Amino acid sequence: MTTRTATADAPPPDEARILRLTRRFAVPVETLFDAWTDPAAVARWWGPKGMVCPVCELDLRVGGAWVTHMHAADDPGTVYIVGGAYREIDRPHRLAFTWSWRTDGAPGHETLITIDFVATDDGAEMRFVQRLFQSVQAQQAHTEGWTSALACLADYLGPEG
Repeated sequence: MTTRTATADAPPPDEARILRLTRRFAVPVETLFDAWTDPAAVARWWGPKGMVCPVCELDLRVGGAWVTHMHAADDPGTVYIVGGAYREIDRPHRLAFTWSWRTDGAPGHETLITIDFVATDDGAEMRFVQRLFQSVQAQQAHTEGWTSALACLADYLGPEG
């Protein structure tokens, strides 16, 4: 029997490089799905608190590209570009797309985001999974960013959201 031990040079285990978030919203599941797929809606909530999204282009079809530009409300000169391609679209149940930072022009490390939308008695539950990050630190940074962005999504959806 072979035993593997972690070393300083070994990558962290896959589970440590996966981000999982679950959040409930008091809106119909179709409304929640549309908030992720309508460019005008996405532009209104996308990004952590304090960010604005002046560019949001979504080619909502399997293989279609998406891109957003965001910047801090008080710093329009520093633009953060992120984009990817849609892998699965099953309205209103599931959305899957790739994600990579493109701020320096070329796509960076790519992750896969899968979101399941589940109807509940009082609205919808969103089950968000992003995998595989290059490092635990990248996963932790995205956890903070997405947690804030989902608070912006709740604000966008209104008091019921």
